[in-house]
Amino acid sequence: MELPSTDAYVGQLAEPEALLVPSQCPKCELGALAPWGTRVLTIKDLDDLERVVVSSLEVKRYRCQACGKTGTQALPFVAENRAMTLRLVHWIEQQALCRPFTAIAQAVGVTEGTIRNVFRDYLDRLEAGRVIPAPTYLALREVQIEKKPRCVIFDAERGHPFDVVDHSEQAITAALLSLQNVTQIRVVTVGMNQQQRAAVKATLPAAPLAVDLGEVNGLVDAAVEQVRLHVRSLSTDSQKRTLLGDRQIMHTRRADLTEHGSASLAVWQTDFPLLVAAYDAAEELKSILISGSDEGSYTAWRNGLSLEIRPFFAIALQAFQGWWPCIQISASYPDLLSFRRFPELSLVTEGGRKQSSEVLRAKLLLGRLST
Repeated sequence: MELPSTDAYVGQLAEPEALLVPSQCPKCELGALAPWGTRVLTIKDLDDLERVVVSSLEVKRYRCQACGKTGTQALPFVAENRAMTLRLVHWIEQQALCRPFTAIAQAVGVTEGTIRNVFRDYLDRLEAGRVIPAPTYLALREVQIEKKPRCVIFDAERGHPFDVVDHSEQAITAALLSLQNVTQIRVVTVGMNQQQRAAVKATLPAAPLAVDLGEVNGLVDAAVEQVRLHVRSLSTDSQKRTLLGDRQIMHTRRADLTEHGSASLAVWQTDFPLLVAAYDAAEELKSILISGSDEGSYTAWRNGLSLEIRPFFAIALQAFQGWWPCIQISASYPDLLSFRRFPELSLVTEGGRKQSSEVLRAKLLLGRLST
């Protein structure tokens, strides 16, 4: 469906006799109605050729003889609080899923704010009528949409998102409260984020709370990468040739190393001891994370960090504070490691336009969002 012509034309003046006239006052439902003049309304519509029609509609006004309230004839084909027909409003709602609000506003002859308000009303209606069955494995993740943090709530097992909300405790809490049959949730996985943790504890206190081990391992890998770059910055050109392939080796688990990788680590043990120390520390920590050891094991690892590599792990050490119980729960659910860590949201349409969080949410509610 293409956008209608921006050259809107004026339709014919509608006859007031063709409209419904209430038999009694709709406000007090007691008094009879007396004529109280007429009123001309300007209504936008969409004709069969998909052109915007601007029609002048003359409606009768009336006054209740009992309560004295005034009103006009009912217009069942006009959207409530909108100078548009229901047909045009429905067209705007569908077009907003795939076209920019500004283009629709220009075509209809209204402001972008009007289009946005129409779409928000549509989103509210979709929200009111939906029922979300709780998944077995519930997950929450932060994502940037329109340069703002949003929270994606999804089924971790299927990798299927079912809501996108503002990344605030209040918005996340409201979204979680809409879930049905929450007793079937085995575990809830969150990022290392206080808003997500607080919302889950407030709404799903009985569900085990785990932390995304992928995010935890990402902090460890970031520390190792800092060490690698630091060592390279202090190396000569000849030494850098010895470090060929260091990125891949440093981010590969020891059990998965090739013969070349293991041999390189053995050589670096003499030439680049800081690099190997960081690798060994990361390996030990990842083993602790996967095994679900108690916090004492982590404390022993932390206290055993050498003074040379401790500064590179500072961000990870700070992030882990207060999260170890959640990390232990993650290790007790090994299935979580086999799931997709995060659904690939289609943040850009086929036409190359970025989608707003409102459009994304509407597509989720309608089941039209591809992942």
